Amino acid sequence: MNLGATFLNGITSDGGNYLFTTDFTAKKIYRVNVTDSTFNIMATTVKTPNGIIYDGANNRCVFVTWGTSAPIQAMSLADSTISTLKNTSLSNCDGIIRDQQGNWYVTAWGSNSLNKFDSSFTSNPVVVMSSLSSPADLGINAAGDSIGIPNSGAANNVVFYHVSLTTGVENHPGNKNGNLFPNPAVDRTTIVIDQPLLAGTMEVTDLSGKTLKKESVNGNVFFIDRDVLPAGNYSVLIRDENGKIIFVQKLMYR
Repeated sequence: MNLGATFLNGITSDGGNYLFTTDFTAKKIYRVNVTDSTFNIMATTVKTPNGIIYDGANNRCVFVTWGTSAPIQAMSLADSTISTLKNTSLSNCDGIIRDQQGNWYVTAWGSNSLNKFDSSFTSNPVVVMSSLSSPADLGINAAGDSIGIPNSGAANNVVFYHVSLTTGVENHPGNKNGNLFPNPAVDRTTIVIDQPLLAGTMEVTDLSGKTLKKESVNGNVFFIDRDVLPAGNYSVLIRDENGKIIFVQKLMYR
């Protein structure tokens, strides 16, 4: 698909029909409908947009910007307005990603560093990796414990930052074969188990043990949509084809 853009750079998906991509040179953000091959310009920015990430819980895309004193900004998906989430002293920011706890990570060419922001961009960033080489866009693995950072400069390699998976929600003491994230959650939750299932079941129960959701599952990656469940604590159980529980963990909805 030809968008007629100048320098497409960052890209993100809403997990459904839409992609969002930044035009670095023309300072625009496009929305692409992959189901009918149409697109539109969502916003024209003042700052130069670079890496971008979909933030469905807040109905926005968050993006980083190029240049000096580069702010972290957001584009509303409701009305396309641009807001500044955090003014920074960083320069030439490239990639952005978020971990299971909601923390944000941003690469900056100016300091050749990976910088960690809290979930609400309240505090100043903390440098968690330095001496990088023109660090570019970021990706986080399905387990949520490793961020990949491509060095686009002289190093010309990929390095990894280990992410702590501490959530503050108690895990089942015997649960060694899987992970559930994000936790606490706002909407969708992902479960990854070590060994794939065939003809298994997944249940969400309240703390009394009453089943609120139940579905058949196959494979080793599953998704739970919150739907109408109110804020509170729940349990997630996965059973094998014989009904044996192989995964159980508490899940908190905010």
